[in-house]
Amino acid sequence: MLTSTSRPAAGRPPRGRFPLALPYLLPAFLFIALLTFIPAAYTVYLSFTNTSLLQGGARFVGFENFARLFADQSIVLVLRNTFVFVAGSVLLQIGLGVGLALLLNLPYRGRVLVRTLILATWIIPEVVVGFTWQMILAGGEYGLLNAFLAKFGLGPVLWLGTPAVALFSLILVNVWRGTAFSVILQLAALQAIPDELYEAARIDGANGRQLFRFVTLPMITPTLLINLVNNTLGTFNVTALVFALTNGGPARGTEVLALTMYNAAFKQYDLGFAAAIAMVLFAINVALVVVYVRLFRNTSEGAL
Repeated sequence: MLTSTSRPAAGRPPRGRFPLALPYLLPAFLFIALLTFIPAAYTVYLSFTNTSLLQGGARFVGFENFARLFADQSIVLVLRNTFVFVAGSVLLQIGLGVGLALLLNLPYRGRVLVRTLILATWIIPEVVVGFTWQMILAGGEYGLLNAFLAKFGLGPVLWLGTPAVALFSLILVNVWRGTAFSVILQLAALQAIPDELYEAARIDGANGRQLFRFVTLPMITPTLLINLVNNTLGTFNVTALVFALTNGGPARGTEVLALTMYNAAFKQYDLGFAAAIAMVLFAINVALVVVYVRLFRNTSEGAL
């Protein structure tokens, strides 16, 4: 019989178990190292070299690729496009995700059909989405959206013909595709909230707004953080959608950092420079994740 001093702590495996489990965990560790750590380390190495597919004899160049990147006058435009694209996409995806999840969590007929339609927008490949919306947003009277607006005496609008409107259109298309994942996460979090919490709050006289503020929102906050981090990282790395819809145009008005990295690697064949862009993109992602975690931690502590 275990005494209070000999009973193992809750959630902590007994001592001596890890060496026994190591042989079973080793294949997973090797698999992760093969697909994640080794390519990441190689990318770091490439960023400090002048490796190119057009010439041999790669050599160490230090921070030359990074200096070249930030010396490029267009980097300010690309970074501005990137942050506007990410901020607009993430805010809309999170807001619509929570709102649609609240609606889908209500009891009504046809919920399964509505959920299926929303999920379908997420499983469609980015390239297919990009080319499909390119036909919808085509300029002049040949675009499907402009043809629809013409029936009401509106348009035509150059949805992809001017930098500002094209970037706005790109954000909306990305939101159309990416909101479904936010809905899935937030709907799962809503369905995990015990009904007893709502019943207790109603007994205390809470109205609908107070139920959301003091019951729903605190309970879905951890999932909201996961959703925010996932959406931010995913949007920063969107390449195929931008390539298919606008290819960075017009006048590089929709070119984001991920597309710049793609062009450097697969159009200019400059792997060292592309790796340096990847490192900058990685640093931005890590910094934002740290800010998110600290922000949510401070918010949670202030609410207690």
